[in-house]
Formats: sequence, C-alpha cells, structure tokens
Amino acid sequence: MDFINAIHHIDQLSRKTCRKEFEQRFSRECMVNNYEQLYYDLLPSHLFNNYSVSRYMSAV
Repeated sequence: MDFINAIHHIDQLSRKTCRKEFEQRFSRECMVNNYEQLYYDLLPSHLFNNYSVSRYMSAV
C-alpha cells in the first residue's frame, strides 16, 4: 500500500536517483544472478551438476 500513498509525492522523486536505482536492479549481471538463483530455488538440486549460468555469462 506504500505505492498508493507514494503517488501523492511523485513530484518529489528524483529522475536521476530513479535511473540509478533501475540500472542497479536491472543490469544484465543482476538479472542473470536473480534468475539463476530463482531456478536453483525452484528446481531439484540433482539437475544442476554444479553448472552456473553466471559463469557462462561472464565469459560472454
């Protein structure tokens, strides 16, 4: 419900701060790490054999 109250203060938001936050949260590395962790959390561990998507992505 905080976002409902926050809309009344939208004029106080800094575009620069929003952009910086977006770039940190949604960078390629961050997104890969978050999805990789989600897959590890959802799938049985015996399917992975120590394979890491982020290791592959760092080589790209």
